[in-house]
Amino acid sequence: GGQGNPINGGQGNPINGGQGNPINGGQGNPINGGQGNPINGGQGNPINGGQGNPINGGQGNPINGGQGNPINGGQGNPINGGQG
Repeated sequence: GGQGNPINGGQGNPINGGQGNPINGGQGNPINGGQGNPINGGQGNPINGGQGNPINGGQGNPINGGQGNPINGGQGNPINGGQG
């Protein structure tokens, strides 16, 4: 449940429900239901039901039912029932 919110390229990789919301190209890859919502090209690849909603070309590739709703040219390739 820790918070990982680095700014400007930092790594936000919390485990077990933590928040990973880096800004400006940081990595937001929470595991097990955490939120991965990077802004401006960051990677949002949550595993197991997490939310992957990057803005402006980021990658939104959640696995196992997560939501992959990128905005502005991002990739939305959810696996196993997710929304793309």
